[in-house]
Amino acid sequence: MHKYQNVFDFSRPPKEDLNEMSWKEISELTLQLKEHNLYDEFVEYFGNTPHYIKHNYQSTKLKTKLRDIHKGGQRVQ
Repeated sequence: MHKYQNVFDFSRPPKEDLNEMSWKEISELTLQLKEHNLYDEFVEYFGNTPHYIKHNYQSTKLKTKLRDIHKGGQRVQ
C-alpha cells in the first residue's frame, strides 16, 4: 500500500485531487506534509509542490478558456 493512498484516490491521476482542492486545503496539506516530514518526498513523487501543481492547473485551464473564446470570435471582458 502506498503511503499517499489515504490522501488521494488512486482510481484516477493523483494530481486531479490536488486540482480540486481549495487553496485553503492545499495550505493545510502542505502544513501536514511538513509536520510529518513528508514534504520533500511528496515533491519528489509528484514532481512539484502542491501549490505549484494547483497554480499550473488553474493557469492551463484559464489559457484554454481564453483560447476557446478567442477562436469563437467572442470578446474577452
